[in-house]
Amino acid sequence: MAMRSSGCRKKIGGKAMNDNKRPIISIAFKSRKRIRIHRITLHLLGDPEYIQFLVNPETKMVAIRKGFPSDHLAIRVYPLDSQTDCFEIRSSFLIKSLNLVCKDWEDGNSYRIIGNMDAKNETAYFRLDGAEQERNNT
Repeated sequence: MAMRSSGCRKKIGGKAMNDNKRPIISIAFKSRKRIRIHRITLHLLGDPEYIQFLVNPETKMVAIRKGFPSDHLAIRVYPLDSQTDCFEIRSSFLIKSLNLVCKDWEDGNSYRIIGNMDAKNETAYFRLDGAEQERNNT
């Protein structure tokens, strides 16, 4: 599983392209299959050093929560530079899992999901059936 922050959208004029205060993820079913966790999502989670990415196929929900180094499911979040707007996870396994849950999502497309934050439990929740297809994406 490759995790990196390169390739994410850049800020324009020193201002983030998205000033939304809700957590956001993007999932790409393209040649470079990846999950992008937007900076605001990481910030709402308390800018964690590790996260967990959880998928519930029955409810078609994804949860991202703060993780710990001792947890074997934890993904290390590398610091984003000041110009990068998201953290990328490249995982064939996660993408295949999501593709099984969201059978109507098309290969070659990217989907954006705006979620809800549970600050008390340090967890962001995303309904996969609430995804919107992104336009002009990479």
